[in-house]
Amino acid sequence: MRFTFNLVNKNWVPIITTDFQFQQVSITDLLISAHKIKEISAATPIETVSLYRLNLALLHAMFQMTEDKWKVMWNAKQFDAQVIHDYLQKWTGRFDLFDAERPFLQDASLEYVPEPASSLLGHIASGNDSTLFSHNTIDNSKQFSPSEAAIGLLSIQSFGVGGTKRSGNPLTDGYCARGIIFCVTGRNLFETLMLNLYDPDDLLDYRLKRRDGDRPTWEMDSPYESSVSRPYGLLDHLTWLNRKVLLMPVVKDQGEVFVQQIRYDAGLRTSEGAREVFNPMYHWRAKTDKTPTNDKSRSHSPMSFNPEKALWRNSHVILKLASKTVAEKRRDKPVAALVWLANLARQDAVSRDWSYALSGFGVATKPGQDKTFFYRAETMPLSLDLLSNDELIERLTAAITKAQDGADVANRALHQLARWLFAPNKTDSDLRKEDRERISQLAHSWNTEERYWGALEPHFHHFISELPDHPDEAIGTWHVVLSRAAKAAFGYAENCVSGDSRARRAIAVASVQFYSGLKGLFPKQVIAQEPDSSSEEEESGS
Repeated sequence: MRFTFNLVNKNWVPIITTDFQFQQVSITDLLISAHKIKEISAATPIETVSLYRLNLALLHAMFQMTEDKWKVMWNAKQFDAQVIHDYLQKWTGRFDLFDAERPFLQDASLEYVPEPASSLLGHIASGNDSTLFSHNTIDNSKQFSPSEAAIGLLSIQSFGVGGTKRSGNPLTDGYCARGIIFCVTGRNLFETLMLNLYDPDDLLDYRLKRRDGDRPTWEMDSPYESSVSRPYGLLDHLTWLNRKVLLMPVVKDQGEVFVQQIRYDAGLRTSEGAREVFNPMYHWRAKTDKTPTNDKSRSHSPMSFNPEKALWRNSHVILKLASKTVAEKRRDKPVAALVWLANLARQDAVSRDWSYALSGFGVATKPGQDKTFFYRAETMPLSLDLLSNDELIERLTAAITKAQDGADVANRALHQLARWLFAPNKTDSDLRKEDRERISQLAHSWNTEERYWGALEPHFHHFISELPDHPDEAIGTWHVVLSRAAKAAFGYAENCVSGDSRARRAIAVASVQFYSGLKGLFPKQVIAQEPDSSSEEEESGS
């Protein structure tokens, strides 16, 4: 039976409108009405950002972006509907999810044994995968609607992780699999797409110079053709086919089409023959001689999510745009959209008074392993002044360093508290290895560090918004917040300790160390300020 589901005119992209209504729209409606849409909002962060990447590829292909053209489009405040219609009409056949010859992002020639369609999603188990987030197996596999299958195709091409297939063809990591994908976000979807729609000719530093043949996958006659010159440029990179997939649609009794099985294999390789490039949506950290890594061939590694560290704690690194005076191998490669935005701000092409933000999307994995541990999306305010003022970045760096110092003071005092509770009559030299381990476990059991950093996050968003216009006041308020959060964390551990004589002695010794450490960080008037009732409730609930 012949099936069809064309992404150009079928409603499948999940969005939130500017009046906060959830809808599904077609590619056509999304781009034409982008100024009336708040954001794309899929089920997981990687699905959301995969949809952003698809629409960025479409816009690049439609408008052939340059800086001058960007300024004209930005001032128009919406995309040219005629250009969108003309392009999608020309290529509409390549966007049919179930086309017999060129199904969207698939290889119609695949003949491997079918497997569960849940292979499209890293958070759903399939085959021999462990059931980390779901209990789907071969015998009980998920049924995908065409909309879900289309989004799964996008996400697996970008975020698929390396491994070995039964066919013997090793899978490689997709271009987004091991780091954080950053997007600058505006007040609506039009602004968000435009703020990440930089001139491809500005990507030399990422080894993505536009070459002959650079076009999106759906425009290519042989999209799986290997070449040492690939990716040919940004369009090839954004639509890279890291997997060969073939959806196998069937019909339910009610006539509804769904996908429960697929054919699946390795696609284009992102290494070993393919040209090494740097994803411009990553922040690339320059490696040093002390940087731990399993990949010795790379001069840089992408910033990735840490389950114990919120993204804002790296904001001073992310927002510091690299100096060209430093050798390329010794400098970070910042997010290309931030470099682009800083250039536009210098020309007053964008307003400094508007509200911008920086969002990070991604997964947590371990190098060399094909398991996904968690998904995450985080957003923080973005001031254009921070992208062009080195002094403000230095103050931001000092503020985050001071926050870490506060955590260290509290942790040392809590370790002392645990040490005096566990072994008050032993000297440090008498402590055995197992004693030290139990002391560390006791100190960690109070979970005070998580409470400390959790209490700081909402205050940081206010701090970074105030820093450009009122730096001294923002720093002063931030120091008060740090002192209060450290005292709240230490006080929580005190309350966890019973009130016998040993506990009172341990608290007394630890308190001396704690307040001595605070005095080394903050002026007396900062330490003396007590939290108001709202702050206490916020810290206790973090």
